[in-house]
Amino acid sequence: MTAHTLCITGRTQIVSIGNHLSDAMPVNSGVPQGSILGPLVFTVYINDLPSCVQFSSVAMYADDTVLYFSSSSTSEIEMNLNFDMTNLSRWLDGNKLVLNMEKTELVTFGTRQRLRLPQNKELDVFFMA
Repeated sequence: MTAHTLCITGRTQIVSIGNHLSDAMPVNSGVPQGSILGPLVFTVYINDLPSCVQFSSVAMYADDTVLYFSSSSTSEIEMNLNFDMTNLSRWLDGNKLVLNMEKTELVTFGTRQRLRLPQNKELDVFFMA
């Protein structure tokens, strides 16, 4: 028996909305929430995430991930972050993971002078859900 089948064999899930329950459906992948091995298996599963980005640095802790990129050029920041976010979106999709848009933020750091963008210019970084 492999570790893969050990974690998911014979598991089902039911959705509850109000007083209504769905039919039981088989769970074909994943690790049960709250399992002892869950955090370790997740860490191994996402271990190659940094390889999908080309320009940004990546910091990961548990299920939190930060992409960061530094430049004095806002157009370079915008272009490189958009490129990396597109690649990250493809990686997430290929690994059957979803980016939580409610917890996703773009933060810029710098001096007041350096954070001033040209008139009527915004930093446009697109998060693909």
